[in-house]
Amino acid sequence: MEKQLHKEETLKTLFTDCSPNIFDLWEFPSTCYEDCNSSETSEETEIAVNIGGVKHILLRDVLNQYPETRLAELVNQATDSTQEDLCLLCDDYDDSKREFYFDRDPEAFKCILELYYYGEIHKKREICSMRFMREMDYWGINVEYLDECCISSLNEVENELEEIAEKVKTILDDPEDDATLNRAQKCQAFLWKLMEKPESSLAARIIAVLSFAFILLSSVVMCVGTIPELQVKDGKGNLVEHPVLESIEMACIIWFTMEYILRFLCSSNKLHFVFSIMNGIDFLAIMPFYVVLILGAAQMELADVQQAVQALLILRIARIFKLARHSSGLQALAVAFKSSLIELSLLLTYMSVGIFLFSALGYTFEQSHPDTKFTSIPQSCWWAIAAMTTVGYGDIYPKTTLGRCNAAVSFLCGIVSIALPVHMLINNFVIIYSKQRVLETTAKREIEIMALRAKVEEQECPEAEKMPPQASVWDSAGFDPDICDMWEFPRTRYADCNGSEASEETEIAVNIGGVKHILYGDVLNRYPQTRLAELANRATDSMQEDLCALCDDYDDSKREFYFDRDPEAFKCILELYYYGEIHMKRGICPMCFMKEMDYWGIDAEYLDECCISSLNEVETELEEIAEKVKTILDDLEDDATLTRAQRCQAFLWKLMEKPESSLAARIIAVLSFAFILLSSVVMCVGTIPELQVEDAEGNLVEHPILESIETACIIWFTAEYILRFLSSSNQFRFVFSFMNIIDFLAIMPFYVVLILTHLGTAVMELANVQQAVQALRIMRIARIFKLARHSSGLQTLTFALKSSLKELGLLLMYMSVGIFLFSALGYTLEQSHPETMFTSIPQSFWWAIITMTTVGYGDIYPKTTLGRCNAAVSFLCGVIAIALPIHPIINNFVIVYSKQRVLETAAKHEIELMALRAKEKAQECPEAERTASAGSSSVWDSAAVSGSQSDTYIPLLADKANVFKDQPAHKCKNN
Repeated sequence: MEKQLHKEETLKTLFTDCSPNIFDLWEFPSTCYEDCNSSETSEETEIAVNIGGVKHILLRDVLNQYPETRLAELVNQATDSTQEDLCLLCDDYDDSKREFYFDRDPEAFKCILELYYYGEIHKKREICSMRFMREMDYWGINVEYLDECCISSLNEVENELEEIAEKVKTILDDPEDDATLNRAQKCQAFLWKLMEKPESSLAARIIAVLSFAFILLSSVVMCVGTIPELQVKDGKGNLVEHPVLESIEMACIIWFTMEYILRFLCSSNKLHFVFSIMNGIDFLAIMPFYVVLILGAAQMELADVQQAVQALLILRIARIFKLARHSSGLQALAVAFKSSLIELSLLLTYMSVGIFLFSALGYTFEQSHPDTKFTSIPQSCWWAIAAMTTVGYGDIYPKTTLGRCNAAVSFLCGIVSIALPVHMLINNFVIIYSKQRVLETTAKREIEIMALRAKVEEQECPEAEKMPPQASVWDSAGFDPDICDMWEFPRTRYADCNGSEASEETEIAVNIGGVKHILYGDVLNRYPQTRLAELANRATDSMQEDLCALCDDYDDSKREFYFDRDPEAFKCILELYYYGEIHMKRGICPMCFMKEMDYWGIDAEYLDECCISSLNEVETELEEIAEKVKTILDDLEDDATLTRAQRCQAFLWKLMEKPESSLAARIIAVLSFAFILLSSVVMCVGTIPELQVEDAEGNLVEHPILESIETACIIWFTAEYILRFLSSSNQFRFVFSFMNIIDFLAIMPFYVVLILTHLGTAVMELANVQQAVQALRIMRIARIFKLARHSSGLQTLTFALKSSLKELGLLLMYMSVGIFLFSALGYTLEQSHPETMFTSIPQSFWWAIITMTTVGYGDIYPKTTLGRCNAAVSFLCGVIAIALPIHPIINNFVIVYSKQRVLETAAKHEIELMALRAKEKAQECPEAERTASAGSSSVWDSAAVSGSQSDTYIPLLADKANVFKDQPAHKCKNN
């Protein structure tokens, strides 16, 4: 009872000074695990542990609740074991203080302690999941003790580690190097790499490219072979494929057959090979050719046999899925569908219920109309599918009032029924797509790092010592030997236990923003180039003035160093000395963290993979802001070395290209914008027949007034183009600039038509010349793109599309595969109908496009039952194929748009601050000093103008080697 009261009293004392918003939802357990200055607990019932500089007093009875853990084993051996035995359980042990030292993460250890007091562990969000798994493994704690809300993230990380490790191991695994294999087995392994691993050699890449080309060629031949104009008649008068196309088809089949046989022979597991999905697709792609060949050789003319042959020919469509072997995008789509089976079943359930409901209602309501097309509920299902997917071919539509009301409701319900599950499908696809890109990037980087290390080791290069042990994100994965057993466990500090007494010469006390840390010289000297290592080496034999050059203040009586730095960021900095890598917490500003790393003398290469990308983004953004500000400042400065002609050229360039430079430039920009709109409106209005007039030959031509306005606009565009060309400092670059090419295309047709007109009517009457003139007139449409010169929104759209080329490629690939698949099926299934609208596969492409995009003009639509089923599937697949890649494109647009807004605002703000400071300085205002002292609120210090630097100045305009080197001066106290 007295022990329990003691614990409660100690707990109250301990948490009195804590922040009130910590663990405010739970009642603290009546136990003590923090440092208690006045503890009456005997040494036999407590243990002192120092985790990364943070001291804890832990109780034996609390730790023994989980005897299988490291802490429980340590507290049980603390009294009756030798010092050498204790050092096997910890990194260092001080016998005089009876204190155990661990070079582990103190923040993660706080979560670990929750197991002993709450019976479960909750991982903080800011702690890296992979690192937390290492900590749990080190302390001997099973994953089953994790809270439900945290275990999912760790499982994802573990699965990701397994996949990356498997990918890297697959790439590194070379069976040819196995000395136990005989010549035949080595030949088999070489052939397998040649056919299955394009990254293994140049020959393998060539074979992969040839295979991809044959897949595309065979698909094109299959489509082109259905065009009636390219078919020929056989001896019975039936249209068959052209002999040339048959020869190409045969060549493709021979390639596919050889490829399949070689891959089968070199496979180590024939049964697994045969029943693989991709190999099954390969078999279905070549099997119909040989079956038809055998049936043709037997000269079988039975109707049933011919129908079987027709069905087998449909299987040729499967060859389009062979592209998935060479396309990571299609593989991501397949994995997304596989992981979204529940969402797909929801989509089918919602659509099935809606189709049954609205088709039954439509049939009932339309029976009162004499010309109803709703002859039965099954036949009405086709209308319900086309209505709920918003396709609406128009072959069946309601005519009664109630039927139209039912149709209106079906439209809305269909949109909702499709949108709800599709959103979850999109989320799954985004996760899988992002994960796949991370896996590819990480695996590629790991292979490069391993190759570099092997090269350095072979050459015994002195640079090997400079290579950081954390350069690979994989120094870690030893937390589970079954996952990544090819990598080593991170190196930890095991100090010499023979001299266990920690003297003042081997430790330093640093105070970071009010938070005190005790650091050890042997730990800090792992990275001797850092500030802390230099401080530890000079702490004993240097003068106080020399020490103050390395810190902000020094207390000689306490032998404590003071630093006015961020204590939270310093906790991350310390991770380098214990783990060999740094993980930046989410709440820390990336730019501030870069300053901290530079101050402590730590290179960015020590950052963990999950953090370095955010720092790169911030650095790139700062460079762009610096470039934007520098451009504006260059315009404001007057170079005295320029001649009068050069000054006139520079003035003209600013007048035509930089509206923010002066009022006249803004007026010219507004006039240019107005002329662009006016010319576009005139071009559109000039095509209205009622506003056209007849020429001498009776042809309708543009009204003379509109022609005059058009001429005035062209004169403006021409003068603008010539002035900008003359004022440009680099005429060659000006001519081939994308926006200037658009300007040229906008005015060129006018002059070409003018020249052809003045050459005489004889020339203009030529058909080819008239077609050329018509084509040139179409090029006038390019003037609408001139708006991008004055619209930041159009520029943002251009940048977003440029950064989303991979996602746009995925969209086109998904649509292309779907169009080919459903058009080929539609053509084949509709051939049995006498009034079929599907005359060829290329002609069916149009139907597949308007169906998958849910446009449904109604000029082409299926009439057979199987054709309508194929159309119903194509509706849903089209919606999904378009929606999945759109989400990453939207994300890219949001990022680019937000970034551009930030750049414009930051640059404008900096220019305004510079102008204000320059004005105050010119007026010698007493408030100038006050403004200068408040300059830290700006990313850009006034040194960007004056040339002097300060601690707030980000010198991206200057030499990058000097980034963040200048620090504020501090006066050292004499204590």
